[in-house]
Amino acid sequence: MISSVHEYVKDGKTMNLLHISVSLKNRNPNWDEMCFVKEKLLGDEMPAVQFHPPRSEYVNEHEHCLHIWASEDFSELWRRMGEKDYWRTK
Repeated sequence: MISSVHEYVKDGKTMNLLHISVSLKNRNPNWDEMCFVKEKLLGDEMPAVQFHPPRSEYVNEHEHCLHIWASEDFSELWRRMGEKDYWRTK
């Protein structure tokens, strides 16, 4: 497991992203293993994501490695997604 913090600045706004890489020697980590790592490092209540980029942008430096990304900014997004009309099409 490897973790790092990335700082992104766009239009004067800073977003800090915590990145956690989880790998096993002979297989990908499963859902329960990823949840275990996320909860041990980030706790039960911090939202975190696994991104699925466009295939043309895949980077595979380790065959059996998955990634968790977390940010305090995700908490606000998660709250808004739970609002009644967030998913309503306009």
